Amino acid sequence: MTAEPAVTPHQVPENGEPDEAARQLYLAIIAEGGRIPFADITDDDGAALRQLLDIGLIMVNRMDRCYTAVSPRSVSDRLGAELRSEATRLLVRAENLPGALDGLTRAYDAMPRPSGGSGGAVHVEGHVHIRQRISQLVSDCRSEVLTAQPGQRPADALQVALAQDIRLLQRGCSLRTIYQPVALADPPAIAYAEEVPGTARRSGSSTSPSSA
Repeated sequence: MTAEPAVTPHQVPENGEPDEAARQLYLAIIAEGGRIPFADITDDDGAALRQLLDIGLIMVNRMDRCYTAVSPRSVSDRLGAELRSEATRLLVRAENLPGALDGLTRAYDAMPRPSGGSGGAVHVEGHVHIRQRISQLVSDCRSEVLTAQPGQRPADALQVALAQDIRLLQRGCSLRTIYQPVALADPPAIAYAEEVPGTARRSGSSTSPSSA
């Protein structure tokens, strides 16, 4: 008597769709009339089989010692209902979030900030205060940030800026930066410039590094 094949855990794609290997295995099962004996599953099929089981495109028939195909239509109806339910839950959370953070928002808006008079430049001294001021300005931004970098930037400063700028771009804001030519040969600056445009493309924002 052939035992039910052991399968290793497989990460189901976030969108609930089977990958190419799982699709091919499902089509092979369909070609066999919608069922395949346990004995016909090879070790190489393990990951694809686990994915089909997790998604619900096949089910285990232990009485007949086989796997049986499930209609993709019923699977899509179930997954669609789950996704709509999750979307509704997220929308409710999004609607409630501003109210839940209202007290913190008022405290942030009332926080003392450097004053530069009417329309004048704001003078901030000290690296800690400068970084704090930049962080405040970036977090308050709603459309576009324009910056000019006078020279090479320390690698640790670029790491801090990268995390900050990625959050900015994910909010849909644009980032435009002017660099000195010397930065074009600086490895940390190059790594930063390679990472940020990718984030901008994924979020639908724009970034435009240029040399002075």
